[in-house]
Amino acid sequence: MLIVVQPESKHHWLYKRFYQTKKNDPNYKYVHFSYLDNPYLPKEQAEVYEGLKETNYDKYLTHTLGEWITSSKQIFTDNWDVGFDRRYFSYYVGGIDWGWNSPSCFLLCGVYDEEFYVLGEVYRTEMTNDEFLSRIYDLLAKFDLEFSDIDAVYCDSADPEKIEVFNRNGLRCYPSVKNVKAKINTARETKIHIAEDCANLIREMPNYEWKKDRHGNILDQPKKEQDHAIDAICYAIYGVRGELSENKPASSFSMNEVYIY
Repeated sequence: MLIVVQPESKHHWLYKRFYQTKKNDPNYKYVHFSYLDNPYLPKEQAEVYEGLKETNYDKYLTHTLGEWITSSKQIFTDNWDVGFDRRYFSYYVGGIDWGWNSPSCFLLCGVYDEEFYVLGEVYRTEMTNDEFLSRIYDLLAKFDLEFSDIDAVYCDSADPEKIEVFNRNGLRCYPSVKNVKAKINTARETKIHIAEDCANLIREMPNYEWKKDRHGNILDQPKKEQDHAIDAICYAIYGVRGELSENKPASSFSMNEVYIY
């Protein structure tokens, strides 16, 4: 098999599988080349590639030099990874981002030593409350868990009625704070491990970026694009570790180690 690829983020599955895992495998070989190896490329096109250095440096690295990168605009960089074998946790929490036309998302997280392990996700559009609760119930059942086993679920505070409905159905739900910067900063300071089948969170993590102004300067605000699972994990992490959180494990959770079999 021959795979020809334009390099992108180092979190891409191709990079992890072939450049990291298979790099020293004698059955695999990779060849790197850039526009400099093309003697027939017109001078005008070469100037376009070189011009990216001034207008879009990330694109210069990927499209001109053919390098795998961590985007300078990327919000979550080295604090997360995919795949883990831990099977016991101090406690469980969840995060919820509400949606309808856009997806609603629930993330199930195990917490150990202040590191977050995302065990599973519910990610779907146009779910009623009953459908959402049913899918969360099914997800928990995969890990032999029930609603009562989840110490807290931190939710988008924009819909207090839904929070109340979920509480009445047995999930201990709390509204998250509205401080976007505080939630992002806390999540960036937390080690996050993501199960391989959490496809939507894995897809969103490397694409969650800071905004840029018209001059190309990076702003201290995230783009509001494809961030439903991102919001859910930020709610969960800030609920546990955030300075302004009113419902931290130390005050209200059991903190007993719980095993998954």
